[in-house]
Amino acid sequence: MTKLLSASRLNGFQSCPHQAALWLQGVKPPVRADDAVRLIRDKGFEHEAEVLAGLKAGHGECIEIPTDGSPAERASVAG
Repeated sequence: MTKLLSASRLNGFQSCPHQAALWLQGVKPPVRADDAVRLIRDKGFEHEAEVLAGLKAGHGECIEIPTDGSPAERASVAG
């Protein structure tokens, strides 16, 4: 079976060859994130919200691209 490589996969290989090797072997990541992963993700979203609020306070309103919808729909908001 041939696996297609994308730019994201190549970047992933450079940052973590082990993860790329698991992907090539067909090992699936766990569906449910553990508590540590969930905490890191939540802290990341909090950080992004704080940075965005600071940018808005310093530079005014901005265009926010929604996280749902197709890529074409999301790109139409910015364009």
